Amino acid sequence: MKRPETNLETIKAYILSIPKRVLTFVTTLPNRLITGIKDPAQRKKWFKQGLLVFGGLIGFLMLIFLVTWLGLFGSIPNKKALLAIRQPEASKIYSVDGKLMGKYYTKNRNTLKFEDIPPAFMSSLIATEDSRFWTHTGIDFRSWMRVFVKRLIMGQESAGGGSTLSQQLAKNLFPRQDYMVASMLINKFREFIIATRLETVYSKEELLTFYINTVPFGENIFGLDAAADRYFSKTADVLNIDECAMLVGLLKATSYYNPNNFPERAIARRNVVLNQMKINGVIDSLSYDSLCNLPLNISYQRNTDSEGIALYFRNHIRPVLLDWCEKHTKPDGQPYNLNTDGLRIYTTIDYGMQQYAEQALKTHLTKLQEAFDKQFTDWKEYEAPLNDAVQRSPRYTALKEKGLSEEAILAEMDKPIAMKWWTWAGLKDTIASPMDSIKHNLSTLQGAVVAIDPKTGGVLTWVGGNDAQQFNIDYVLTERHPGSAFKPFVYATAIDQGMDPCTYYANRRIAYPEFDGWSPGNADGLYDGIYSLNGALAKSINTIAVQVILDAGIDNVIQKARRMGMKGEIKKIPSVALGTAEVTLMELVSAYTTFLN
Repeated sequence: MKRPETNLETIKAYILSIPKRVLTFVTTLPNRLITGIKDPAQRKKWFKQGLLVFGGLIGFLMLIFLVTWLGLFGSIPNKKALLAIRQPEASKIYSVDGKLMGKYYTKNRNTLKFEDIPPAFMSSLIATEDSRFWTHTGIDFRSWMRVFVKRLIMGQESAGGGSTLSQQLAKNLFPRQDYMVASMLINKFREFIIATRLETVYSKEELLTFYINTVPFGENIFGLDAAADRYFSKTADVLNIDECAMLVGLLKATSYYNPNNFPERAIARRNVVLNQMKINGVIDSLSYDSLCNLPLNISYQRNTDSEGIALYFRNHIRPVLLDWCEKHTKPDGQPYNLNTDGLRIYTTIDYGMQQYAEQALKTHLTKLQEAFDKQFTDWKEYEAPLNDAVQRSPRYTALKEKGLSEEAILAEMDKPIAMKWWTWAGLKDTIASPMDSIKHNLSTLQGAVVAIDPKTGGVLTWVGGNDAQQFNIDYVLTERHPGSAFKPFVYATAIDQGMDPCTYYANRRIAYPEFDGWSPGNADGLYDGIYSLNGALAKSINTIAVQVILDAGIDNVIQKARRMGMKGEIKKIPSVALGTAEVTLMELVSAYTTFLN
């Protein structure tokens, strides 16, 4: 037996049928009009049905609005919550000369004050997006009528939207959610309610500032100042009118009008914004004509958390900054957040020197790599490190976990696939086997550069490797043999022990029975003449360096190196004089500042 429907179910069924009834009504409207003109009875029937559908539609909209307002589709922030909004802001890291090196963030945003926003941007934004911004209360009903008539009835796609800046701000602050078929309607009502509440708790100036600091400009950058830095390498307060117009135009479709990727589209859209400024009386026709003919003149840069200069240095100090944030609190008692609290971090890095250091490393290693690639062709002598690298590779591990035999794994590793190789010219698309890729990485020469101010100990340059995004080993902090760079510490110890700089030693090859007959040689293979300490150090004579360390005392040399900052392993053997200790580049350079001081 069929259960009788309740009144609630009847109402629910009626509400759900309204969209279909409206669609049927609209699609049959032309025929109904023609029929209604000829037949009065049909005209009366059509009129009653129209009223019924129209009344149902209004009731449906009011019901959805009421349900949305009551929070049944998700809570809507009240005035207190809106007043408490704090947007995350990127923390910036600066060089010693005040230049921006990069940022730490979850969202790339810099907060501007109202007085720092260029008037040209505000006027171009309002002229394009919300010409009645200063007079409406969050909702512009005239724009709604324009959209309804021109876009929905007349089908003009160029009619624009009806959202005010306040509604757009509401959407930026509280992103839209999925409500299935009613998503657009419910989200619009939510933005309607939030926008009117924003208008009651903030002044127009505050709302405009809020909007300009939160609006997305693409590429994960938010707010005008971050956009000015990305596309023009300048702060927002010095943007020109045409630059402001371009950025306003970018808001319509951040990917489609990206000036770095599609400059012609960006110019066309910028000129549309300039035309809106002319229509609204912001600029005159003469200015409009001259501004439209200007090139973009973008100066694109990516000072992000993973790009820009001194990236190895920035990665190194990130844990230090995170530790600082944990131990320090904001006025509200909460610990600082490096990625969201807009901290300003000032370093000792010299921006110009850092650029030169990075370029010098690239120039030198590019030439060195070319020479190396011509000479190195045989991997037979390096089977052990190659096999170790293969077995540590993620692909080898994944194949092994599948239960493949060693032979099958190596066969898979030799199959060519599409991949990207790192080169000094950038990532290169190629077809190669995983084994070839491992060989390529192993044979890629790496370098590092560090410079320290000897008076203060401040780090001026820090280049930890070829590319911080591709190679995460920082060679500034990696222990390795210093080679002949260690010899000055041997000679310094000898002088401290009372040896005269003019003490002479014979350049001769000696076998040391107390060290199992070890007999160090010179790089040039020459063994003749006598040298003072001064001359032996200048010529980097290995045989004399060993004689000096034995006379000065190996223990004394190790103690000297420790006092000057070397913390790695230094074995008590005479080969230490030739640089067999394990030290980092940072320790070595820091120790050298002792000589200068």
